[in-house]
Amino acid sequence: MTNLKKPLTILLAGIIFSTAAINLSGCSKRRKPKNENPVSATIPETELLKDGHSVWKENTKIRAALESNDFVSVKTMALARINSNPEDPQAYYFLGKSQIGMGELLNGTRSFEAAISLQPRNEGYKTAYAQAMDLLAKSAISLGVPSEAVETYEKLLKSGYNQEETEKKLGDAYVKTFESILESGSPNEAESMIRAAAGKYPEQETIKIRLAEHLLDSDRLMEADRILRGLNNTHPNNASAVAAYGKLIHKIGDTEKAKQMLVRALQIDPANDKANNLKAIIEASMPKVSLAQAPEYSMSLEEILENLKLYEKNGNVNDEKRALEILTERFPNETWAVLDLSIVCEKLSEYDSATKYAEEFLALEPESQKGQLHYAKCLYQKGFFEKGLEIIGELEQSYPNKNELMSEKGQIFARMGNFEGARALWNEVLNNDPDYSETLFNFAQLEMELGNHEQSGAYFEKAIRLEPFNNKYRYFAGLNLIQSGNKNEAHNLWRASIATLNNEDPYAARIVRALGDEGRQEVVSQPQIIESEVIIPAHVINETPADTEAEYSRALGFARAGKFNAAIETFRSLLSHNPSNFNALMNLGKVYTATNRQAQASAIYLKALKLNPQNIHALRALANGYADIGMHSLAYQISNQVKSANPNETEGFPVYNRIIEKNDPRAIEPITKAFLEEGLMSEAMAIVQSTLAQQPENNLMNLLQGDIYKQMGRYDKAAEAYRLAQSREPQTPLPYIRMGDLFAQAKETKNAAAEYTRALNTSFIDPDNMFEIADRFVNIGYNNSASGVWNRLKTMNLNNLQLKKLEVKLGETLSVEQTKIK
Repeated sequence: MTNLKKPLTILLAGIIFSTAAINLSGCSKRRKPKNENPVSATIPETELLKDGHSVWKENTKIRAALESNDFVSVKTMALARINSNPEDPQAYYFLGKSQIGMGELLNGTRSFEAAISLQPRNEGYKTAYAQAMDLLAKSAISLGVPSEAVETYEKLLKSGYNQEETEKKLGDAYVKTFESILESGSPNEAESMIRAAAGKYPEQETIKIRLAEHLLDSDRLMEADRILRGLNNTHPNNASAVAAYGKLIHKIGDTEKAKQMLVRALQIDPANDKANNLKAIIEASMPKVSLAQAPEYSMSLEEILENLKLYEKNGNVNDEKRALEILTERFPNETWAVLDLSIVCEKLSEYDSATKYAEEFLALEPESQKGQLHYAKCLYQKGFFEKGLEIIGELEQSYPNKNELMSEKGQIFARMGNFEGARALWNEVLNNDPDYSETLFNFAQLEMELGNHEQSGAYFEKAIRLEPFNNKYRYFAGLNLIQSGNKNEAHNLWRASIATLNNEDPYAARIVRALGDEGRQEVVSQPQIIESEVIIPAHVINETPADTEAEYSRALGFARAGKFNAAIETFRSLLSHNPSNFNALMNLGKVYTATNRQAQASAIYLKALKLNPQNIHALRALANGYADIGMHSLAYQISNQVKSANPNETEGFPVYNRIIEKNDPRAIEPITKAFLEEGLMSEAMAIVQSTLAQQPENNLMNLLQGDIYKQMGRYDKAAEAYRLAQSREPQTPLPYIRMGDLFAQAKETKNAAAEYTRALNTSFIDPDNMFEIADRFVNIGYNNSASGVWNRLKTMNLNNLQLKKLEVKLGETLSVEQTKIK
């Protein structure tokens, strides 16, 4: 055992212990290491004597100090023990306990590693080590670096310790990392990360739920449906999965089924946040018209039929449904109406009702092929794909409209994830009839779900040309433009249909909601913000009693309590499904102002002002936001306009005694990035172009211009801007990193890797840049290149934070001899 008799510094600095190599489960069968201490973990202290000293007495002193939280004394005694006997595992264990108690988490973890190396079978040491790793991960989350927590939990998971609980914590850490990347303005990077995590840990519900929610927020309903439907089948008692699926069902229009899922979720967990959020969404929905009040109850059959023609012509789907319900009740011999009622319910996404009426119709007319195909459609909408395919298979020989049959069969394939099968069927339909609009729309939706926005747009354009008043086609075409970064084009597309929109059509209603006040045929004045007395923290929030949404109230409560992060998250959640909520925008801006995030606040105030351009509170808040961040020319313009138009309303506005034309150069980057995060593309571009007009050699502006083009999906223009920045500052790494990111987003990993390598070879590369590049190499699958960067970092002069980050990346403990620390 001579090779274990080394000084403490050599032991801690020279022995690198990998967590993956430590079996924390205690179940692994392996050969006994040559130098393993054979003493059992359960040996009584009273029997253990070394060098004539009583370990029992020393342990009693140390345990007493531990119980009284005297960690300094514990550390002193433990170090003395180690100096006298470097083979004493319990001394390292006590040292680790003292270090954890003193907040030295990394050192404590190392000490437990040393104890385990001397006595690998001691379960107590392994448990202490695992608990220390858990604390390290929690510390990373609290410090705002959840990605480091992910790496720590993954190592702990590989070790075999407390698998189920560790995997749950790992899932939560992945979700927090996703949120962090999303908040940084990198939605594509965030989605790639959470997708990879879902593939790596397919049984982790938390990760899958968050991925599905992200897809739902961006209206990629088909994939979200596949994920959430699967989770509800495999984990029927997960309240969050049930509530998330209920939210999807509600979004596609089936309020009744969403209510059923809400009841289920609340029965499982009454306090579940997602379930209570769904409850607030459902309660905010408009109540349906009572059938007892419907005029059709006193009409003849002929009059009802006339009404039905009118409702169908005008797209009044809810009125059409109501009239059909009354018709089938009053005139049961009109069996065709039962099928029509099922078809209308399917249009409204009320799939349970649609299926029920289809079954009633087939009981009356079992040979109806139209009824059978519609029944198959209802079944696949509910997830019964095999049954739907079976019915279609039985119809293939005799159904008169082969294109309709293949179109529906393709839908089933697409929902099952068999995209190639769907494409083959739809291509056959278009070969038979190039103007088959429903198949063009199906192709467009599939390409949009897969992120192929240019191809999707071409299909949408053809479908809309064939059916210019189809609000479903127009709505999803706009979503495709938004997802590709062309929000203004989407709004232009939607605005073009305002004159023909009918709120009774569910997709028309979605267009109106998406446009906000622009989409309303009548101007609805926004409620003004009520100014309140300035008392901390109430000065942050001004509320309007008219806004009674449960989520809005929760957000206000968080802000008043000083829980600003929770307030921001809740306001954001509310705005995700009601982006035209003026009060929510104003109060979110005030929370950002209170937390000294003026750039974000200004972007939010600008969004509020675009909803209500004359609102004096929004004007004042935006002017002050611009002034606080240093965008003085913009603040001056607003103040001067208010002074000219409403001289009695200038109180509280920033005062300028002369025309201000220059802005603080330090304000340009944060305000532009804030505008980008909020989708204010034209405003971001205006700032960049205005600055370039005055400072054409400003390379930062070239990079920001490239970032804007990239987010808009104009990759050619983005590349042009980044290449110009490279030519102007060839020894700066940022232009090459940006160019690499552009290639990575376009899935050109080889070119991305080449750009990252060029960045590494620039003269002004620093350790922080290198960490970023290594992470990017990992993201594109170039793990060897990432390892090369980390090994190069070992030779550099790092500060303490950088050293700790490198230790986490390498899974090693680095000594003073291995790297120089500032």
